[in-house]
Amino acid sequence: MFAGIVAGGAPTSVQAATGPDDLYHIRFSSGSTGKPKGIAISHRGARAAILGNTWVMSSSGPVDRPRTLQVAPLVYAGGWSVLPTLLCGGTNVFMDRFDAEQMLDVIVGRGITWMFAVPTMLRRMSTLAGLAALRGSSLSCLMLAGEPAALPALEVVGEHTDALIQCWGQTEAPASTTLLSRTDMKQRELWASIGRPVPGVEFSVYTDGVVLDSPEPGVDGELVIRTPSVASTLLGSEDEHAERLLPDGWWRTSDLGHLDESGRIYIVGRASETIITGGTNIQPVEIERAFEKHAAVREAVVVGVPDAKWGETPAAYVHLSEPWESVGADLDAWLKNNLAGFKRPGHIFVSPDPIPRASGESKIARGDIKKIVQSWVADPSGVPANVTRVEK
Repeated sequence: MFAGIVAGGAPTSVQAATGPDDLYHIRFSSGSTGKPKGIAISHRGARAAILGNTWVMSSSGPVDRPRTLQVAPLVYAGGWSVLPTLLCGGTNVFMDRFDAEQMLDVIVGRGITWMFAVPTMLRRMSTLAGLAALRGSSLSCLMLAGEPAALPALEVVGEHTDALIQCWGQTEAPASTTLLSRTDMKQRELWASIGRPVPGVEFSVYTDGVVLDSPEPGVDGELVIRTPSVASTLLGSEDEHAERLLPDGWWRTSDLGHLDESGRIYIVGRASETIITGGTNIQPVEIERAFEKHAAVREAVVVGVPDAKWGETPAAYVHLSEPWESVGADLDAWLKNNLAGFKRPGHIFVSPDPIPRASGESKIARGDIKKIVQSWVADPSGVPANVTRVEK
């Protein structure tokens, strides 16, 4: 088939005139909301995204002719590491699906030096019996991005490689716009940070309708970004694009966070995910990280559900590595020691199975999870057999 396509091709390359603001591609994404939108990126934006990823990967793992493992879906963030590899004279090695054991074998056996992964892949990798083989591999840049990485998985994998880095970007503002370097990753207290802006990218905080010139360290607000890679429009959500694009090119990320004294950025939650209980705002990510610090917790997702007394209360869907009966009392005590009373979930659902995702190893679709958990709270008889509703 491929030979036939080549034989029927034009004898000369086709040249199409394009300008920097012409459309490069459209990627459809529903993010955490469940409402699909067409995210249009210009040639100018794509160039910035590709060069940003090239800088991150080449400065984090400087090697001649890198060999990059492509295992994350190319239609999303994974695809932004393909051209940086070619720009550096390297080779892309593709897997047709994600399998943790096979991925480790490929990393070690095929001389992989660079790769991109989402935290779910790191979680699966951390459970492998042969993980120690990673120490003898050629891996020099293991880029994590997507959702907040599970701390236990970072600890386990970090014992066997120094290649871990963390980045952050949005489909609406690709690709790696921040970097928590290999040096920073040696300090566990910095793991909650997404790092500092990469060259050509600016961050600030938007509060009370104003983008701050000099954000005060530690003070939360909505994070805003200024970069050429911001989407030129959101097809089907044009009103959202107009609302999020501010004067002077600033883009509202919808993420809440702050900067520290050294310019590192911390995300504490999303504006749309804020849980308001008794008039007090709670960010789910804080509760999720408290859960995930416990050795038996693989992953936790926290959402707000209606509550007759408080208006809204946190509810948790938790993936455990051990049966609830063996860890329940310990985990309950753990939460009491690590969370204020009003932040502890009023409903907890646990399962030995991974939390479902909309598509393979993609980020959690919080909108879908919220609907599921709310239905379980409203009607406990609908809780599936593989999920245990923890009585409070």
